[in-house]
Parts: sequence; C-alpha cells; structure tokens
Amino acid sequence: MSRRKGRSAHSRVSGEMVIVVMLILVVGLAGGLWYFVLRPGLAINQRGPAVTEQPGTTARLAPDFSTVDLAGNTVRLSDYQGRPVVLNAWATWCGPCRAEMPHLQQFYQKYKEQGVVVLAVNIGEPRERVAQFIQDSGFTVPVLLDDTTAAIARPYHLTALPTTFFISRQRQIISVRVGAMNLAEMESRLAEVLSLPE
Repeated sequence: MSRRKGRSAHSRVSGEMVIVVMLILVVGLAGGLWYFVLRPGLAINQRGPAVTEQPGTTARLAPDFSTVDLAGNTVRLSDYQGRPVVLNAWATWCGPCRAEMPHLQQFYQKYKEQGVVVLAVNIGEPRERVAQFIQDSGFTVPVLLDDTTAAIARPYHLTALPTTFFISRQRQIISVRVGAMNLAEMESRLAEVLSLPE
C-alpha cells in the first residue's frame, strides 16, 4: 500500500514539474512576444533579419517629412529635392545600428562633396541621449530625431532597425535594406541610385 502511495506521490510531483516547466516556457514566449513585437509605440526589433528589398522593385515616392536635427533646426525631405538621399533609421540601444554607424560615417565623409545627402534618423530616443552618443563617438553624419516615431517611422513603415532607404533625385525609394551594412554595400546601392537618369 505504501509503495502505491509512493508511486502516486512521485507521479503527482513529476506531473507538477512538467506543468511548471510548461508554464515557464509559455511565460518566456509571451515575454519575448511582448518585447519584440507588442512593445508600446513602434515594434522595432534590433535583431531583425538582414532582409533586402531588391533595387528597382520598391520604387515609390518617399513620404515627405518634417522633423528636427540635433540643433533643433527643422529638416524636410523635400529640402533635398534633386539630390540623392540615403535615409538611415537607427537607435543607440540597437547593437547592429552601433556596428553599422562607423560605416555610415565613412560613407557620409566620402560622398557628401558629391551632393549625396546622408541622414541618420534616430527613432524614439531623447535628444540628450542621442547627442551624447554622437559626441562620444565623434560622428559628424547629420542626425535627425523622430522621438515620437510619427515623423518618419510610421510613414516609412519601419519594422526593424537599422533600416536604410536609398532615395533617387526624383524622391523615389529605389532600394531598402533592413539590417546592418558595411561601406561596400552602401556604395553598391548608391551606385544603383546614381545610375538612374536625372
């Protein structure tokens, strides 16, 4: 009789352990879903896959926007009509963004004298934090702020960071790259834009 009770108690404990483990897994999955997908505001996943939209298949008019730079000056995309624009969306908390930023800085330094506009748009962070990061890193690439995610993140349908839009002189989005890039890939995509007739 005591053996049966022992087996029954052991089975009950084993069953309870399975339930506890399952609950932990469910809570973990729910937490991951919340963190990466359902966070308040824009759901931006810093570990987003390096998905590439092919040049030439995404051509659509880039939405105009009005936002401010780190100095508080108003900046609009339409200010750069007739010039190619590389619009990079990033955040200081995003590891891939931080890894990409030195390449974006090199790209900016190399092409700014050729009339190429490079705009690094910080998504959802306070000006002070962004300014400190830029200053500490010694970057000079122009930085815009989309702290409410309404100016650029929403109209451009951002789903991950970093994301870079390559925009033609006629304000057409020619290529979109989701995920970090190096200088060589930035140059390759810019070449697609520059090859288009003016």
